[in-house]
Amino acid sequence: MFGQRELAKLRDAAPTVSFKQMRKVIEDDLEAPIAEVFGSFEEEPIAAASIGQVYRAMLPDGREVAVKVQYPGVAAAVRADLQNLEMIMRLLKRMTPGLDVKAIAEEIKERIVEELDYELEAQNQRSLARIFAGHPFIFVPDVISSLSRERVLVSEYVSGVGFEDLKGRPQPERDRLGEIIFRFFMGCLYRHRQFSGDPHPGNFLLQDDGRVAFLDFGLFKVIDPQKLM
Repeated sequence: MFGQRELAKLRDAAPTVSFKQMRKVIEDDLEAPIAEVFGSFEEEPIAAASIGQVYRAMLPDGREVAVKVQYPGVAAAVRADLQNLEMIMRLLKRMTPGLDVKAIAEEIKERIVEELDYELEAQNQRSLARIFAGHPFIFVPDVISSLSRERVLVSEYVSGVGFEDLKGRPQPERDRLGEIIFRFFMGCLYRHRQFSGDPHPGNFLLQDDGRVAFLDFGLFKVIDPQKLM
């Protein structure tokens, strides 16, 4: 139990990176001072993303938004780390000679490099937002395309109940939530041929209206229908 509690804290915690550093990423990518782009901007992050932090802000027209900002220098660090993948794969090849190690390595590299591009993630999120628009129990927030760049992604702000609190709900409610999550991820894959590959508990929230909001579409792949036959 102790390990589960500690891992839950780690999952939801936002690493300490000064807002001064993150502000530079935002203003460099948007090519304008924060005060000119947003009506207000909270400097304390509200969540951690896999390679960045998420902030709450308001647009000049009053819309609340979530601003995901990539850590400065993380792209270069990840690409450097990927060079070590070849050494690991050589070891894996010796251990499992029947495995297509080269294909696995290429797939890992492609997905990780794509996750560094928030413009691509914005495209993935827009696609799913269109698919599930008006859905009775699934919600994907809209992207503010005009403010989304390679290292900055701005989308509709979503509030709701997170995984740790949902674990204590009555069993029938948890069963319903489990079915919704299953339907979303499997439906995306088998019905829409779009695989969202990051189904961890921090990426969904139960909203007041009973819908489940799904977040974070950096690890994503459009599937060839023939590969699902």
